[in-house]
Formats: sequence, structure tokens, C-alpha cells
Amino acid sequence: MIVLCIGNDLRRDDGAGPAAGRKLAALDLADISVHAAFQILPEHAELIAGHDVCIFVDASRGASAVTLRRIAAEAGRAELHALSFPALLAMARALFGAVPEGWQCEIPGFDFTHGEELSDRTSLAVDEAVEMIMAFHQERGGRRSIPNT
Repeated sequence: MIVLCIGNDLRRDDGAGPAAGRKLAALDLADISVHAAFQILPEHAELIAGHDVCIFVDASRGASAVTLRRIAAEAGRAELHALSFPALLAMARALFGAVPEGWQCEIPGFDFTHGEELSDRTSLAVDEAVEMIMAFHQERGGRRSIPNT
């Protein structure tokens, strides 16, 4: 499983995706690969094509609650600023012959002004998103790394 966390840490709540990614990475999960990026790029198609499941994590101005919903590959225009998660899944299928099961985790964002701190509401939503992704991972038979002793 790969978790691709999108957002800009310098635009307050837009950094919710990368914040969730840092928390997930700290959990040391053996079968989850966590990556953060400023925005979706065509190069991410190759990154996600090698996984069975991809969860995209991003802040959303319109979301009122943390959600995790299934998304399907959908061809679209591959413009740099308009590349969507479904279009990235379709790109992975077209270029690499493999498309992971796609999921989108939306985190409510309220303040997208300049700054590095998340708003209090979005910070709580990040914790909820991490818990939701962990529950999804465990339902799928996920495991933690076993430390070397």
C-alpha cells in the first residue's frame, strides 16, 4: 500500500496531507510506503503503479468531515495544475499497465493563508485521518514492522 500525501506546508491547512504523512511514517508500518508532495505530478504514476492500493491524502476546502472514499481511474486532461487523482490512476494504467485500487482521504481545511501551523480544527482532523487510514490498513491485514532485537 502507498499513501501519497499532497499539500503545501507553507499555506497552513493545505499542509494537512504532508502532516498526516509524517504521522503515518512515524508509526513504522512494514507494508505502507508514505510519500509527500507539493502537488500531483505525472511522475507519481510510476510511483503508484507498483502498489496494490493507493490512498491519496489531501486537504479540502469543501469537506466538513474527514472522509475516505473509493475512487476509480478516469482519463482526464494531464495539465500540471489540473491533474486529478482519478487521472493519475488512469495514467498509471496507460503507462505502466498497472493501476492500484484508489482511495481518497479528504481532510477539512479552513485556513489557507500563509503560515506553517495547521488550524486547530484541521490538526484534529489530521489525527482522525491517520486513525481512519490505520483502521483501513488493519482491516486489510496490515501489520507493523517487527523491531530487530
